[in-house]
Amino acid sequence: MKRILLYAVVATFLLTTFLCWKIAIAGESLQGKEIYANNCQMCHGANGTGDGPAASSFNPPPRDFTDSAFWKSNPETKIKNAVENGFGNMPSVGLEPDQTKAVINYMENAFKK
Repeated sequence: MKRILLYAVVATFLLTTFLCWKIAIAGESLQGKEIYANNCQMCHGANGTGDGPAASSFNPPPRDFTDSAFWKSNPETKIKNAVENGFGNMPSVGLEPDQTKAVINYMENAFKK
């Protein structure tokens, strides 16, 4: 009986931990989606394909985040550096570190194939 109770407590703890983790990830992803929509979507497009309304004014065009080649080599570092320092014609965005992390998380979930 004690063993069953112990298993139930451990299972409840693990399930609660997992659910809290999933909720935290979902909240971060929602924040990242909003940040992306407000700061990136105009050029990179809603689907991350680099075809936003302002994209035609850039040469070279904005990066296509759905291109699998982008995700092969240090994508988090590339995004973080571009957000903080700008990249080519892209100006720095000026996000807080937690906002940058949230937008990277969103982009990985939304655009990485």
